[in-house]
Amino acid sequence: MNLFMHRKSMSLLLVFAMVFLLFAGCSTKETQETTEAQEAATLAATMEAAEEEPPMEPMEPVLPSDAKIGIVYTESYGGFTDDFLARMEGYLIAAGIAQENIDRRECRAEEMAVTVHQLIGEGCSVLVAGNADPSVSGAITAVASEAGIPVLYFGTDPGKELRKSWEAQKIRAAYVGADNSKVAKQRADYINNLDSKKIDFNEDDEIGLIVVNGVRETEGNRINAETLEALDDIDYWVNVLDAEEEEETDEGSGEETDEGSGEETDEVTEETSEATEEAPEETDEADADATSGDSEESEEEYEEEPDWQAEAYDEVVGKMREYGRQLELIICAGDEQAVGAFNAVSDEKRLVGHDVVILGIGSGSDILSEVAKGNIAQTFFDDSMAQAGHAAEYVLDYLRAIDVPYETLVDYVNVTVDNAQEIMDVLSATQQSDDEETDEEEAQG
Repeated sequence: MNLFMHRKSMSLLLVFAMVFLLFAGCSTKETQETTEAQEAATLAATMEAAEEEPPMEPMEPVLPSDAKIGIVYTESYGGFTDDFLARMEGYLIAAGIAQENIDRRECRAEEMAVTVHQLIGEGCSVLVAGNADPSVSGAITAVASEAGIPVLYFGTDPGKELRKSWEAQKIRAAYVGADNSKVAKQRADYINNLDSKKIDFNEDDEIGLIVVNGVRETEGNRINAETLEALDDIDYWVNVLDAEEEEETDEGSGEETDEGSGEETDEVTEETSEATEEAPEETDEADADATSGDSEESEEEYEEEPDWQAEAYDEVVGKMREYGRQLELIICAGDEQAVGAFNAVSDEKRLVGHDVVILGIGSGSDILSEVAKGNIAQTFFDDSMAQAGHAAEYVLDYLRAIDVPYETLVDYVNVTVDNAQEIMDVLSATQQSDDEETDEEEAQG
């Protein structure tokens, strides 16, 4: 437990440091100064209380010697998934889980049910599922629960209704993720606080905006829509240049989603259940296919995954040529799209920050440098370190037969050019501290 107390302390320090840095970059408006003073007082009180709180008595964890962790995840962008898994695995290994007992497999979205079946058939003790499509999360939970295996989801929220069912049915499942409920409002406030000279570049008294969504439904798409609503709530008028196109797309996709989602979930559930029933006969064959399949075919399959940057690049180039200098603000569903938008703006001989502003969301550590350089005006850091710490702790609790919360959310961190480098420095220092401590523990062990 000393290890995790230390991890939590480091995570708290990171949050405190980030909050402090955000204070430094805030507007000088009087209302914001009042808020800063209140938040600073709250932070000081929290830190003082933490210093006065007596340390918890150390408790030796009791872990099964043969514990196996099965990890299945789909591709993500921005570096979050890689950061999350590297940290979570590091914490688990430091707590006594052998490296060879952590089985990590990346797959396509449509392959996740089969991969889950393989991991369960091979006897994993806890299943960790990353970026699972909500339409199959119910089937995954049902199959794992039937096999007596707890599931921990990260990256993509499996859905409010499914999470409610876990608690109602006492299913051992949990979700660790980011709280993006405040992002849309913070985005709107950021836009509202920009000097008109830094956003109304053509001085026509209106802000020409386009929305760059993902090629399939994502949380970022929803946040983009909520950003427009938040701007409307504060009476900040923008001219959504591609509004008619967005409405046509939404109408078309909505009908397909309503008609097909239920049937797809039922089909996945039936297929996964059938696969589980036939597990004793098919496990060896499935394993062989999974581990020694044709590598060329696998590479071709992964090339079919959406190229977020390329999709955004093509879209933004087209919109810039269509709307010209009217286009002044680009809000993106993710940072990969934001990078694609930046490349498009540059190739069209426009200057980011001088006649176009780009906003992203959901950054991993590798995107922070783009914000520090001013290529992306604002994003929100998905705190992989804090989430990985919670995830590792819950995996260990599952192994010790201890109940864990059904949902744990970590706040996004608002990032602009004013604090991006400082956050990168904090993350680097924290990673170095973790590495040094892991080396010491390995030397002593």
